[in-house]
Amino acid sequence: MDTIFWRRPFAAFFAVAAVLTAGLVAAGTTSATAADRDVVTGISVTPESALVGEGLEARVTWQAPTGTQPGDTFTVGIPSQVSGVPGTQELRSPSGQVIANCVIEQTRATCTFTDYVATASNVQGELTVPVIGAQPTNGAGLDWTTGAGRIIHTDTEINPRQGGWADAAIKTSTLRDNGNILYDAAIRGSRLDDGTTVTDTYDPRTSIVASTFQVYQSDSSQNWTQMDSSTWTLSDDPADHRFTVTIPNAVTDGSIAYRYIYEAAVDDSVASGDVIENTFGTRDSTWTDRIRYVRQGGGGTGDQGTLAWTKVDEDGEALAGATFTVTGPNNFSTTVADDGAGDRDTRPGHFSLTGLAAGTYTVVEAQAPDGYVRSDRQLTATLTAADPTGDAGELVNVRAVDPTPTPTPTPTVPDDGSTTPTPDPGTSRPGRDGGPLPDAGGPQLGLLIAGTVALVAGSMLALRRRRA
Repeated sequence: MDTIFWRRPFAAFFAVAAVLTAGLVAAGTTSATAADRDVVTGISVTPESALVGEGLEARVTWQAPTGTQPGDTFTVGIPSQVSGVPGTQELRSPSGQVIANCVIEQTRATCTFTDYVATASNVQGELTVPVIGAQPTNGAGLDWTTGAGRIIHTDTEINPRQGGWADAAIKTSTLRDNGNILYDAAIRGSRLDDGTTVTDTYDPRTSIVASTFQVYQSDSSQNWTQMDSSTWTLSDDPADHRFTVTIPNAVTDGSIAYRYIYEAAVDDSVASGDVIENTFGTRDSTWTDRIRYVRQGGGGTGDQGTLAWTKVDEDGEALAGATFTVTGPNNFSTTVADDGAGDRDTRPGHFSLTGLAAGTYTVVEAQAPDGYVRSDRQLTATLTAADPTGDAGELVNVRAVDPTPTPTPTPTVPDDGSTTPTPDPGTSRPGRDGGPLPDAGGPQLGLLIAGTVALVAGSMLALRRRRA
């Protein structure tokens, strides 16, 4: 993301800036927390080396763990050798949804997650924290602290400024949370034009907010005192993008320094990343301040794909009670029961999964509702960054059919009215297991067979005698 760069150093007396600009810079307040999450994955600082009073930016990368809830927070403790520039930042997704609201204070930054995390997964991003060098690090670097007390070290050097504050004619700028630029200029009284005046030329895309103008004076002990507005005059010429500050009774022997602080509003035509210049000067010197403007906001992403499908019966009516297995990209696999954990659609027979990454998903029925046959059909849907919502359609279940029972034989009724009993399957089979043989004709059949045998034998005997 675009960041703020302070191109020119502050005077050493900037250490008292927080006190002097209390009426101009609104310090944020920390939101109530549900749980402070240890989400910070890394911190890098640009530039790696700066002077006391110069600006730096700390880029904080973070990733919300599974289970993060709306209202949960994460914090970054700012080392004492630097001071945070108070303000607020919204961490937004590429589609403009607010993932977290951040408040930056002098000693820490706190971000509170929104409802975005309730329906998104793999939520991560970056927070840029502008800071200003306050004390030399003496080679020790900076130790940043996470909400869990974990220390993240950066090899950042804050070096002391050489020379006294009274030798400097300097102007610097910081970006305010309201989108304005806060300017802070200081000059020794002996350098004022005609002993009374300083001239300031500003970027035509900015305008002076006169109500914020304040003038201070300081002695060599750096004790700053705000001057009454009757002791100085501001003359603004918007057509020439120039203003002058006149201090009629300025002390010009070099023992007194003067300082003015004000805000400049920024036109909507200024895009994030544009550089805004401002120059102020006296009879013997000029100073140009440059700030790379960045509009308030942050950065973050999350998987917010939604997959829906419906279970219906043969009549097209929603059918409750099914369980499905869903697979997708990056080895994604989950089991979803109707109205169970993970099912975001509470209507019976309607299913919805959220927090999905882009890719193609397959839905397979794992268990059919009671009384229905499980379907072997697969449903598929593809989610994209441009269209993260997919409807896999309907899956139909048919009722399970009970097997046809074997009919019980009906007893036969003879003409005489008696009943022929139905054979008992439990009795022994004829001729086996010692059971009786069926009646095949009784004694009459035996006599018939014996007579036939005797007749054949007699005929054969008579035939043999005749041949003899």
